[in-house]
Amino acid sequence: MWAREESVRPRLQSGASGRPLNSSVRPHFMALPFHISSVPAAPFNEIGSGRFHQLYRGLVPPFIPGFRFVLVENEFAEFLRTIGVEGVVSSEEAVLCDPWTGEERTTHTCLRLRVGQCLQDIYDLAMDGPRMLMVDDMKYFVSPTLKEVLEKTRWISYLRLSEFEWPSDFMDLGSAV
Repeated sequence: MWAREESVRPRLQSGASGRPLNSSVRPHFMALPFHISSVPAAPFNEIGSGRFHQLYRGLVPPFIPGFRFVLVENEFAEFLRTIGVEGVVSSEEAVLCDPWTGEERTTHTCLRLRVGQCLQDIYDLAMDGPRMLMVDDMKYFVSPTLKEVLEKTRWISYLRLSEFEWPSDFMDLGSAV
């Protein structure tokens, strides 16, 4: 869980002119996470026992972020396991339930991320290696290393990876890995 402190502020560094850099400027030496999301998709609600209820009709892509879980296509889950992504505490078979057709799919795996790091400063976050992070139980991030790996896969056409934006990505500091 993130430490919620009034004193948490981005570090301002001096530019060549001696003035502080804007906090949205990303100096090259800082390894910050990338927000990961998917093409617009129907959201799912966890209903227990590995079952997930589709909330409205729509696309079921290989990556579906949810509240305290990420649903990923089975082959994508195996790929993430193979490359040793840190932060994933468990992966379980998921059953996706479509209430309109009564269809149940076992095409996805549910990933649960570990909550276990409290920070005083975002710049203290470890970003080495392939790593997934969770903030506010619903926002998901990847390390620069994992971003580079994902950009070389077939799944990149479904994924949206955007640069970390201080402070909007961490305004309501919740949980993180």
